[in-house]
Amino acid sequence: MRALLLATVLLALAVSGTLAQVRVPPVVNPVLVAPTTPITTIRIPPTTTTPPANTPPTTNPIIVTPPTNLPPPQQSGNPNRPNKNQNTNRPTPTTTVPVTPQVTEPATPPARQIVYRRVPLPLPRPELREVPYPVARPLLTLGRAAIIDAPFEPQTLVVMVPRRDAGALLSALMAEYGFEFVDAAPLDVLGVSLAKLRLPDGLDPAEATWLLAADPRVSSVQPNYLFEVADGESRDVMRALQYAPQKMDLPDAHLISTGEGITIGLIDTAVDPAQPELTGTLRDRLDVLGGDPVSLDHGTAMGGLITAHDLLDGIAPDVKLLSVRAFDADTSGKVTSNSFALAEAIDKAIGEGADLLNFSFAGPRDPLVLKVVDQLEAMDVPIIAAAGNNGPDAPPVYPAAHRHAIAVTATDNKDEAFFGANLGMYVEIAAPGVDILSPAPEDRYRLETGTSVATAHVSGIAALVLAVKPGLSTAGLRAILEEACRDLGLPGRDEVYGAGLIDAAKAVELAAS
Repeated sequence: MRALLLATVLLALAVSGTLAQVRVPPVVNPVLVAPTTPITTIRIPPTTTTPPANTPPTTNPIIVTPPTNLPPPQQSGNPNRPNKNQNTNRPTPTTTVPVTPQVTEPATPPARQIVYRRVPLPLPRPELREVPYPVARPLLTLGRAAIIDAPFEPQTLVVMVPRRDAGALLSALMAEYGFEFVDAAPLDVLGVSLAKLRLPDGLDPAEATWLLAADPRVSSVQPNYLFEVADGESRDVMRALQYAPQKMDLPDAHLISTGEGITIGLIDTAVDPAQPELTGTLRDRLDVLGGDPVSLDHGTAMGGLITAHDLLDGIAPDVKLLSVRAFDADTSGKVTSNSFALAEAIDKAIGEGADLLNFSFAGPRDPLVLKVVDQLEAMDVPIIAAAGNNGPDAPPVYPAAHRHAIAVTATDNKDEAFFGANLGMYVEIAAPGVDILSPAPEDRYRLETGTSVATAHVSGIAALVLAVKPGLSTAGLRAILEEACRDLGLPGRDEVYGAGLIDAAKAVELAAS
């Protein structure tokens, strides 16, 4: 009887419900954080329900739900996006929980600071943008990859051997491997002998390179890579005749210096000594190719732009030119040179006492040529090199991208960048190089465009500086030329204009100060 009475009471309580005091845990949300949890009154439902995942275990199952008769709390982000922590399977709310949310803004990450290609001057110039070669083929010659993705002379290798007994050593190599002798030259700048050998038919130059690289008698070996003059085409004939001297403030520069006493080594095609702009300026004409020259155009133009003194205003009219023929036109009319010829030409120019070298050409990252440039760096002989005409998406060209070179790009009469010029942080200086009225063979003139033209301009200005300050180091020359530039494009140095457009008058004033 007592048990039946107790059961009846419990049943009545379950049907009618009862009140209980329960402490509700705080609602945790990544954005919304509740304050100190109050004591809240709720009802115990008549049926057993599984508690939500975030509800601590209790003796009796309890349903805890947010209020339904209040506006939803504010939250950051998209209001239409569901909260990723919201439990969409919760049961229908039965009791209001008076929890007042406190909005806490999410932590804001620090703003990313972006500096667009700014480089302090002077720029520390390690060798830039190394040309990769397959890891499985780690063949090096002179510390650089011997096989690179670049055009080379067919069936020809360039072999470097010690100077001592070079003749006997080369004869032994030819007899053993079946090579044919083409040419040889001492390379005084490196203290070695250089030979050009022709391969037998059917032997791939890359395979032959690997074969000779394993021979301890050979100092280095590589294909005979090809280089081109950095020349372009002018589109508008006779437009803005000789705007370059005014752009570079040459008249004022010539009040201080005309380049007297400086010799520029011009590694290029042969020049036409009969061109009036070159009269009296050629100290010597050397040749590493042999035979009669096919083309005189490029060398005559570059040399004439530097020394012009007849109908045109040259950059440094009183310098002397040491012309070394290392380029010529092939059967298609394309003006090219190669590893062997360039190394020999540079060696001859240095042997004849050139004070600085003009490289109005560009090509691949040739191990032999760059080894010679390494030696020029050790000897502190300045080189002015063309940044290249392969377009803004092209990789760096050499020797311009070598750390020792002063790389030059071209601008037009509106100070806009030449559309065909290479871009890159190896570019240091800009100079006029689009539609430049230039000397040509046989007392003619024509318009020239390209970074090679701009390079000749900067070589002339470098000669003006060296004439004012003889013995100036390459680092000192670089610093003066860069400081004398008028900034173009983005503030500071950039990959389009380098330090900016060169000002010849400012350069010689800095040298004289």
